[in-house]
Amino acid sequence: MLFVRGAGSNREATIVQLAREKDSRVIQLSSLAATTGNKAGFNRKDIREATVMAYSDNSFSITPIEDLKPGEYLLFFRPGQGRL
Repeated sequence: MLFVRGAGSNREATIVQLAREKDSRVIQLSSLAATTGNKAGFNRKDIREATVMAYSDNSFSITPIEDLKPGEYLLFFRPGQGRL
């Protein structure tokens, strides 16, 4: 579970798994992959489904639906749908 306060909004949060390549991490983006449910254009296989719970103090929690496999992840906030 991740707790967030002061960054993005609960409607914008997306968890994306990073690919490891030598000494760097890579995210594949494609304008062809951009859809209504995936506006950022991430590769569908890299997106981790999660539930989001908003709290009265303007914070929120993000809980992946399935356990995350070992690796590195990006918590991404889609631009244009609220504050960043």
